[in-house]
Amino acid sequence: MEPVLVGNRRQGPDLANVGNRRHREWERLHLQDPRSLSPGSTMPSYRRLFARGDARGEDLLDYLDSLGRGTGAERYARVSTWSPPPDTLSAGDAARGRRVFGEHCSPCHGDEGRGDGPLAPRVERPAMNLRKGAPLLLPTWGETANRNLALARLVRFGAPGTPMPGHETLSDAQVADLVALVVHWLDEDAAGRPAPSAGVAP
Repeated sequence: MEPVLVGNRRQGPDLANVGNRRHREWERLHLQDPRSLSPGSTMPSYRRLFARGDARGEDLLDYLDSLGRGTGAERYARVSTWSPPPDTLSAGDAARGRRVFGEHCSPCHGDEGRGDGPLAPRVERPAMNLRKGAPLLLPTWGETANRNLALARLVRFGAPGTPMPGHETLSDAQVADLVALVVHWLDEDAAGRPAPSAGVAP
C-alpha cells in the first residue's frame, strides 16, 4: 500500500471559523495538553510554544482567534434556531448522560457537576456549578421558554464569551442524555435534596 500523500487525508479538526467556536482560554489549554480536554486525542502538545519569553504560543492564539472573524452574526442566527429532532430530548437518559459527562465535561465541571474539575483552576472564569440552577435557566442561544432546548443548545454549541466549548461532534442522542443529567441535578437543587435516582448513582 502506498503512503497517503500529505494533504490527501484529514488529520485534524476543521478550524474554519474556530475563532467564534472556541474561546482563547480553551484553545490555550488544548494546545498545551490536548488529552486533558479531548480524551484519546492524537494531537501532540505544543506546551513549548508557551514557555516564558516565547511569544509563539500567543501568536498562534491570535491567528486562531482570527479564523471566522466577522461571521459571529451568521453563527448566532444558525445556532439560535437549531433544535434536535422531535422527541429526542424526551428520550434522554441521565444514566447514559453521566457516562458522556465523565468523558467530555468532568475535566472542568467535576464528576458531580459542581465546577470543581481538575482544569477549573486553570481558567480565569470558573467552570459553572451545574447544581446552582438559576443561571442555567437563562437562554444562551436565542430566546426560548423551553429549558431543555436551551440546555441542548448550550451543550451542543457552548457558552459564547466563556471557555466552555460546544460539543458539536456528539450525537443528538448524547446531547439529550447530557441534558437529562443536568435536569436531574437541577431537580435535586430545586428540591433541596437528592432527586429520585432516575438511574443515576448517588
